[in-house]
Amino acid sequence: MSPVQPAPVRVDPHRAGTATASDVQAERLAEQLRVVKRKLLRRAPGTGPSNIPRGNLIMIASALPGEGKSFIARNLALSISTDHDHTVVLVDGDFRKPHITGEYGLEGAAGFLDVMSGKVRMPDAIYSTDQRGLAVLPVGTGRHDVNELLASRRTAALIEQYFVANSKSIVIFDTSPILCASEPQVIAKLVGQTLIVVRAGSTPHSALRQAISDLGDCANCAMVLNDADVVPFSSNYPDLYGSYGSTSLPPQSERPRKSPLSIAGRSKRGE
Repeated sequence: MSPVQPAPVRVDPHRAGTATASDVQAERLAEQLRVVKRKLLRRAPGTGPSNIPRGNLIMIASALPGEGKSFIARNLALSISTDHDHTVVLVDGDFRKPHITGEYGLEGAAGFLDVMSGKVRMPDAIYSTDQRGLAVLPVGTGRHDVNELLASRRTAALIEQYFVANSKSIVIFDTSPILCASEPQVIAKLVGQTLIVVRAGSTPHSALRQAISDLGDCANCAMVLNDADVVPFSSNYPDLYGSYGSTSLPPQSERPRKSPLSIAGRSKRGE
């Protein structure tokens, strides 16, 4: 079983709308992402005391469109790629609106769909970027039986061979909104961790509960609040990121309006 070797194609990650040094909120965003990534990496194999099976495979999802999941996915991938002990593969698993593929200029390139259907090998569909340690697996060329491809034994075997076996590689899956497509329910079974992005002041509580219910047995599921006002880090504030091992939500009256784990950066509504 060989670790993933990115194809020799380089793209500029700064096309992807990521936080840069010129962004006045860049450092705040970067610090909040460090908090989130440490919690995720603590569950990845070989990186912490609480590692879980497939913990290096992380799905980023949302209940509805416009919550900023792609914004969080690509910036989280960039943040993790700065760690000296990890490489990151950012997978575009949003087959209906592949934002990651478009932002990295990989429209029409061989990708995830082509690998699952047997057209190309996995290493030939993963593209290196100008960011050290970060590679991208675009959505690939169209198929109508996406759900069935994802649920196939072939896809499970490919995920096992190229991603699970390479525990030093963190794999971030950006998916479709949970309430708008069936694919997130399948991807959730392939990964070890799920992060649900919730837009502050926008996501209906009922939609969030339905999304969690649709994922089924999602034991290692957590939430992050996007586009929120931020307060200084303080132990006086509950951890809105969520407790591993449970997908239950606290009563709305008990959830703080602001949290040190909020994400302050702005993201495009269509993501």
